[in-house]
Amino acid sequence: MFPETIRSYTVDVGSKCMFGRYRINLNAGYGKTGQILTGYAYVWVFPWKIILIVLLTLLLITLLLNNLYKRIVVKESILESEIKKEKREIEELKRQLKKRHD
Repeated sequence: MFPETIRSYTVDVGSKCMFGRYRINLNAGYGKTGQILTGYAYVWVFPWKIILIVLLTLLLITLLLNNLYKRIVVKESILESEIKKEKREIEELKRQLKKRHD
């Protein structure tokens, strides 16, 4: 071993769908006498790809439902205005018919 050198190790831990706070423990031996180095660190892990897919799906569903709702409301308001117009026309026709009979 050379002084001031670094060894880097990559270790895959757990499943792909890990979520939450985890503690990482380090137990390593160093030196000629086998001295022990210990340490720990806390990390947060979340599956960002899965969360992104879920959020985009929810956004798409929300937009589709909102669009559908607006189309229904607009169509309903148009139908209501047509019904009011037809009611006025019917009332006017009733008045005209009543004048003819009198």
